[in-house]
Amino acid sequence: MEKICQHDGRDQRKFYVAILDLDGFKQVNDLFGHNSGDLLLKALAKRMKRLFGKDNTIARLGGDEFGLILFSPLDKPVIESMLAQALRKITDPVEVLGSLVTVSATIGLSTFPEDADTPGQLMRLADLAMYAAKAAGRNTFAFYDEVLEARQQAIAEGVRLAEQALKESALVLWYQPLVALHGPVLGVEALLRLDRRDGTLLSPETFFSALDHPLLAGKIGRFVLDSAIHQGLLWLEQGIRLRIGINISARHLLDSSFMQDMHAVLERYPDFPRELIELEVTESAPMLDFPSAIMTLQAINALGIHIALDDFGTGNASLTYLQRLPAQTIKIDQSFVRDILVDDKDLAIVTGVTSTAQALGMEIVAEGVETLEHARKLERLGVNLLQGYAIAKPMPAAAIPDWVRCYKPVLLDN
Repeated sequence: MEKICQHDGRDQRKFYVAILDLDGFKQVNDLFGHNSGDLLLKALAKRMKRLFGKDNTIARLGGDEFGLILFSPLDKPVIESMLAQALRKITDPVEVLGSLVTVSATIGLSTFPEDADTPGQLMRLADLAMYAAKAAGRNTFAFYDEVLEARQQAIAEGVRLAEQALKESALVLWYQPLVALHGPVLGVEALLRLDRRDGTLLSPETFFSALDHPLLAGKIGRFVLDSAIHQGLLWLEQGIRLRIGINISARHLLDSSFMQDMHAVLERYPDFPRELIELEVTESAPMLDFPSAIMTLQAINALGIHIALDDFGTGNASLTYLQRLPAQTIKIDQSFVRDILVDDKDLAIVTGVTSTAQALGMEIVAEGVETLEHARKLERLGVNLLQGYAIAKPMPAAAIPDWVRCYKPVLLDN
C-alpha cells in the first residue's frame, strides 16, 4: 500500500482502505473446531474476491480480519450499494464438513487522500470506523469521519478515568429503590458512580466505554458484585431484607471467567440469600453470543440467582428470543416510560412489552417513573413494580435504612 500512496500522492488518485471483521467466527471455532474455522475462512475469502472484483485487492490480516484496497467504484453511493450487497452475500450459509454455518461481517473504511495519505494512518482510521460500525450493531459498514475521531478521544478519556478510579478506590455504589405499587420496598438497584473527591459524582455515562473495555470490564464487574452483595448483607444484619439488582456488562457476562467471579463472591458471602441477588443484563447483551449467553444465564439460575433484562425495548428482542432466555424479570426502559403520557408510540411499546411479559409469566418493572400520573397509567396497564424519581432518586448506602423505614406505598386514586 505504501507504493500506491507514494505514487498516487502525485496524481491524487482516490481509493478506499477497508478493514472487514467477521462477526460470529469465534463461535464457529468453538462449536465446530479450528479445522472448520479454517475452511470457513477459505470459502469466505473466495466469496469476497468474487464480490469485490478483480480491480480491488483483498488480503487476510490475521484471525478473522481482512484488509481491502478498493479502487472501484469510487462514487460513494455506488460503493455503499456494493458494500450492502456484499454484507448480504457474506451472511449466506457456508457448508463446512457437513454443517451449514453462518457469519456476518462489519466493515470500516477510510479514504485516500481525503482522510490520510499514509498506509498506517489509513489503516488506523479504517479500524476506528470498523469499531464504530460494530457499536452500531454489526453486520454493517461505516466510513471514517472527524466525529469518529472526537468520539474515540472521549472513549479514551472515559477509560482513563475509570482506570484511575479503580487504582484510587474512587468507584462507589449508590442505590435506587424498587417498590411495589401498593406494597413495600422490594429492593434496590446498585448504580455505579465515580467519586471525584470534591463533592461531585460522575455517572457511568462519563466513563461508559470502560464498562465493556477488555482490560477493565472484569475488574469493574468484580468490584460491583462484591460491593453490592457485601452491602446487602450489612442491611440484612440490620433487619432490612432487600433484593439487590446488579448490572453486568456484556463483556463481563460473556467472559469465560464470569462464573468463576460469581462463585468467588458467593463463597465470600455465604450468608447472603441467593434469591436476593438479581443480575441485570441489557436486552442486547446475549445477542452478541447467544449460545454462550444462554449457558451462562442458565448456570446463574441454577445457583438460585434471578436474571433481569434491563433497558428492555431498546434492542431487537423477539418473542422467540424471550422464550429461550432464562430471565425472570423485564425492566422496561425509562426512555419509553417517561413519555407514555404524551406519546402514543411509546405507550404502544410499553403496552406491548407488558402483554408479552405477562404472557411469558415474567415480572415487569417500569424504570423512569417520574410522576404519580405515570404510576397511575402504569397500574392501568398492569405494571405494579416501579423505579424512578417519583419513588426516590439514587442515594448512598447509608441513607437506605432510614428511607426504607419511612417509606409509605405510593397512593393512587381508584
